[in-house]
Amino acid sequence: MKVPAVITITALMAGCSAMTQKMSMDDSIPTGNGLVAMSAYCKSPQVQTMAVSSKVKTMSPEQLVRCGKPLGINFGGIKMFSLPAGEYYIIGQGGMFATTYFAYEVTVEAGKINYFGYAEAVNKAVVKEYTDSRGRERTDVVRELTVSVTDNYEEDLAALQEEYPDYPWNYEVVMSIPEKAYDIAK
Repeated sequence: MKVPAVITITALMAGCSAMTQKMSMDDSIPTGNGLVAMSAYCKSPQVQTMAVSSKVKTMSPEQLVRCGKPLGINFGGIKMFSLPAGEYYIIGQGGMFATTYFAYEVTVEAGKINYFGYAEAVNKAVVKEYTDSRGRERTDVVRELTVSVTDNYEEDLAALQEEYPDYPWNYEVVMSIPEKAYDIAK
């Protein structure tokens, strides 16, 4: 086997092992933790991973929330996982150096289902008009990453109840949908 093939297989295995795992409904939620429910959809080559992290820029977020279709596998959709109560960011990352393309501040409350909404990252073509360094008026078509987080609770709850039919759905639900993006320092 050639070295590039070994590297590719190793990278795929590592990526698959880091994916959001399906919650086991037999395990109790640890004291001080909250459940997080969110759905993610990425239709952009600039966002390889969406995550929930206590840091805006990190290679090791607390929870990966995969999205997009690498190798034709659709990782989008509703996710549910447990995290310690506290302050976090929903971030979109790409590249080898944890480039963060966007971040939304969120809070996880203990003993509750914290619904973070439907996060969608889309790459659109837009017309950009500007003056270049030589003073010439320019018009270019560029790709622009747009991200929105919206309330899709009814549809997401139905999908969660289908995914986890035996789960005791008697937790209080906290609607923690972020309203604006965190201003990432450049």
